[in-house]
Amino acid sequence: MNAKKITAIVLLTLFVLSFPLALTISNLGSILFSQNKVTDLIVTNLVSDKALPSLIKEITILETEHGALNKLFDNRMLMNVLSGIQSNEWVELFNVVLPEKDRVGLVDNITAGLFAWFENSQPYPEITIQVSPIITRLDNNLPKVAAWIFRTFHVPACDATTIARYQAGNFGTDPQALITCTPPEDLKTSVIAGTVTAIQATLSKQAPPAEINLAQELGKQMPPEQMLAQKAKVNQVHTLSLFLWIVPVVFFLIAIALTVRSLKGLITWVQWPFFAVGALGSYLALRIGNPTPLITN
Repeated sequence: MNAKKITAIVLLTLFVLSFPLALTISNLGSILFSQNKVTDLIVTNLVSDKALPSLIKEITILETEHGALNKLFDNRMLMNVLSGIQSNEWVELFNVVLPEKDRVGLVDNITAGLFAWFENSQPYPEITIQVSPIITRLDNNLPKVAAWIFRTFHVPACDATTIARYQAGNFGTDPQALITCTPPEDLKTSVIAGTVTAIQATLSKQAPPAEINLAQELGKQMPPEQMLAQKAKVNQVHTLSLFLWIVPVVFFLIAIALTVRSLKGLITWVQWPFFAVGALGSYLALRIGNPTPLITN
């Protein structure tokens, strides 16, 4: 076997190994570097009415085990409460506080600012999240939220001492304490009103900002030079995803130029690389379509 054939075999082997991978990277790039596709991906998998309940459950489980909720509530009690809440009940709550169309608008605002940043020379993305409308909507719907809590949180009935306190009109100022037991039906309306008052008092003491300016927040964490460097890397990856498929094609063309001298020779040298590319491409497609879960319940 002469040197040309050996070189051709090596190049065709590189073609077989690299072409499916290059196409996969290019396809992923066409999704990850498209504003509309990224928006649709986030909405479909995170913030839509269909996806949101699963996301909430995952977050609350993590927060209960490792985050702030672990410090506020008994783990076992909170997990029992959250596990009893149905998916449609989570959707009902979020449609009161932040309906799906507003969630989609929020995601669209963020992705639009992010992709505009990729194309400009600014060190930080100009993204502002308006918090005050969300807080206003929450405040206006606090009675519905409190009623939802008492309807969906399956906690033990209040003891006699707590009931007597409620009957006297003494509900306290701690909303967390109010939702740890279920009051009798004849007291629920007054307890819900007391819970709303307690939540409003808590929010007035810890008022959130009217808006979140992402550029300002990132500026506190990362200097502009570093942000520009990170943006340049992302744009380089984008460019690479667009043209990476050309490299294995060059390998293939060089291999064919070194060996093929007739139509019969072309068919002989093309058959096995394309068969192997098809097999490897099918394997990659199956793996991407059915990935191994990183977290199993």
